[in-house]
Amino acid sequence: MTAVIRGLHARRVAIAIAFAALAACGGDGGTAGASDPPPSPFSGLSCSAPAGAGWCWQRPLATAFDVHDLFFLDAQRGWAAGENGTVLRTDDGGGTWLTFSAGRRSRLSQIRFADALNGWALVAQDAQLLRTSDGGRSWAATAAPPILFPETLQLTRSGMLVLSGGTLVGRFRIGLTVLSEDGGNTWRVPAGAGTGDVVTDSGVIWQGAQRSQDGGRTFERHPAFPALRLGGVIGSEGRRVWAVVDVDTAPFHQAVGWSEDDGETWRFWPVETPAGLDTRRVEPAWLYADGTGWGYVRGGLIENEFWGHTNDAGRTWQPLALPAGVDPQALSGGVRIDGKTLWFADTSGAWITRDGGQGFSAFALPPGFVSGPFGSSGSRDSAGAIVLRDSDGRSWRSADDGGHWMPVPGATAGDAAITALSFISATQGMALASDGVLLATADAGLSWARRTRLGSKATGAGHLHVAAGQWWLVDGDARIQRSADGGLTWGAVAVSSAGSEPVVALRFFTASEGVATTLACVEQDIGRVCDLWAHATQDGGKTWQRRASPAGNSVAAMAFGSALRGVRVRNDGSGIVEWSHDGGITWPAASVDAPFGLAATKITWVDENLVWMVNFRGLARSRDGGRTWASVTVQELPERPGQTAQPFLRDLAFADANRGWLVGEDGIVMATTDGGESWQLQPVSTQQALTSVFALDAQRAWIGGSRGTLFGTATGGR
Repeated sequence: MTAVIRGLHARRVAIAIAFAALAACGGDGGTAGASDPPPSPFSGLSCSAPAGAGWCWQRPLATAFDVHDLFFLDAQRGWAAGENGTVLRTDDGGGTWLTFSAGRRSRLSQIRFADALNGWALVAQDAQLLRTSDGGRSWAATAAPPILFPETLQLTRSGMLVLSGGTLVGRFRIGLTVLSEDGGNTWRVPAGAGTGDVVTDSGVIWQGAQRSQDGGRTFERHPAFPALRLGGVIGSEGRRVWAVVDVDTAPFHQAVGWSEDDGETWRFWPVETPAGLDTRRVEPAWLYADGTGWGYVRGGLIENEFWGHTNDAGRTWQPLALPAGVDPQALSGGVRIDGKTLWFADTSGAWITRDGGQGFSAFALPPGFVSGPFGSSGSRDSAGAIVLRDSDGRSWRSADDGGHWMPVPGATAGDAAITALSFISATQGMALASDGVLLATADAGLSWARRTRLGSKATGAGHLHVAAGQWWLVDGDARIQRSADGGLTWGAVAVSSAGSEPVVALRFFTASEGVATTLACVEQDIGRVCDLWAHATQDGGKTWQRRASPAGNSVAAMAFGSALRGVRVRNDGSGIVEWSHDGGITWPAASVDAPFGLAATKITWVDENLVWMVNFRGLARSRDGGRTWASVTVQELPERPGQTAQPFLRDLAFADANRGWLVGEDGIVMATTDGGESWQLQPVSTQQALTSVFALDAQRAWIGGSRGTLFGTATGGR
């Protein structure tokens, strides 16, 4: 079924949140009594199974996927592609969008169309290319392209498909370009293919100064390029092709080559350095088919001192006329739209030039645009509209050069990751984000309301739980916070013996008994050395007793399952796991069947004897309170073609000794019903990194992830 998503004003979903204060009741959010599964409360949400079954999107409700690429065939017809195989199509310039699926677990990185029906989408992470012949409604894989790391997809006017990226030769990655002249049914590797291949719209392939006119089967050096001259073709559009080559005629260092006839004939002219730059020089960095372009100044004490601009294909260069008070170094984060249009942001705001840098004016970025130092990009589509993508991965399109912005549907909100979840009943719970923002729900997650923000430094909040009617967490300033009124008000609790040491873990077991873990760092000759310390309280956090140190060896992770039982892992390269049954006073070494403890990311206690450990790529289990450990194989983790590592695993939660969930990056959700002997992949409609999971019982569980993502299930995820 296709869904219609309206534009900015029409598609905003008005979510009425009727929030009741959470009751301060006992229990710690653990296993509920066995009963028949209740009817799913999530019917009507976007779920992985019909009738509200499976894992259902809870937040953000209106935008359930990231968009990674946008392509317009003309002013009205366009497509967008994103995570989880999502394809969007518009026939009215972005006013409304149809939503299709190209495959449940495909992250589509680029999309191109030859006409209104025939298109291709690149799945870079899986080294796969998909094809449609019905405008994006249905998709099928082409023949497997012979490239491990495809990065860019190009469709030439001649109908040739070009995938450029890299492959492995032994342990080394080298550049590679592969071609298809039949829509992806067969593929070829051009002779001598390497990094920097330029394929023109007519299908001519350039490798530096080497040219192929037969689809890459043979190459020869073009006679316009002398044999000893370094450099070659760097770009093309239509029949125009341009090159940058080194020269040895003082005072010039480089020359620009220009062809108007698809590379048949060439003109060259030296790149002149503007007066006043002494021994420095302008280096052409980006040139465009209309002869405009941008260049850096090289050779001074500060590289990239300012950008220069050219209107005559590199013959002459002019420095940019920056606004008064603007540091030229701010341009290092500038975003090029085309050969005349560029914008950048500094502490005073955002600025744009539309005339090659001779005049700048204030630039109104799209609402909510995140202008980070990395990740922002800009371009013009085939209809001439500006397309901006921010550092949070959201995209906007403007058909009037930035006067009005239309968001591309699907871009998720830039909220912090959900690092902890806890529910006290089937309807009432809270979620904590890494920046200390606390969310609450009174309807099983159908709606979430922001309660407060605890802390201001966003150092990584977490460990949200309830014990004996009191809520506990670690806030964004790495302090302990406690609430006795269901999360309405909070107060900081100091670990007095730790001084200013940040708290990195916390667990209370009764109203009075709890254990906190702090991070202590000291400067030594070998550099900064950090260690974890355990602190115990028996009076509800009024006083704390600091436990023994790990005898000179640093600890990477530590967690307690009761006031007496704990497990910790060394980070000294030994993989040693230690256990304590006396509240952290003594720590004997555990018996481990493999050096699993390296890079442990989460330790989860199910009861006083059963404890699990998660590292980035596997699991280990102890049935005797941490004394002995055995590695556990996780079956069915998705393969990642061209990559040696599986998706990182992040968190684990059990409803009881047998039933639990494991989550990780790339939208990985694994479930077990036999105590971890076997694991089954459960579908979720995201490829966001999933960072936390909470199980109330065998049917009801919640998952948190990056960018504020929240999922819930009332059917065990099935």
